[in-house]
Amino acid sequence: MYRFTELKYLADYIPFVYAPETKTPKTLFAAGIDCEMGFTSHGYEMIRVTVVDWATGKTVLDRTVYPYGKVIDLNTRFSGISNLDEGLKVDGVLYPTLSFKQARDALFEYINRSTIIIGHGLENDLAVMRLIHTRIVDTSILYTRQKSNKKMPLKDLVQMYL
Repeated sequence: MYRFTELKYLADYIPFVYAPETKTPKTLFAAGIDCEMGFTSHGYEMIRVTVVDWATGKTVLDRTVYPYGKVIDLNTRFSGISNLDEGLKVDGVLYPTLSFKQARDALFEYINRSTIIIGHGLENDLAVMRLIHTRIVDTSILYTRQKSNKKMPLKDLVQMYL
């Protein structure tokens, strides 16, 4: 398995974009974002995107995503995804898997350039979404191990603060 991290290579087959400037009726002030990734013939790609409204705590987007490359490993142990063709069932409703473009368009219904994005290790999420964004709160940067200055795993932060 390999994981390309060089931004130029990543942008060669899926260009990076800014979130739109325009607002939609669904645009959020702040949103928690997380992506699950799998290994494909193009490296590490997004296979699920989840957006939570910071103000209400409600999940507003949770969809599986077909990657551009041929799937090698869905990384099920971490992603929880075992079959992209099954879509995602949430509260008894089946949501079909989206293409990458459809997923990013759905994301842009909830975020624009003014939206504050909150997450953990957001550099990975932003890279697989090919998103350039400047209003970010990344808990992996805010909360580091004091002695080593290394990033704390999310599960450790949850145990400490929740």
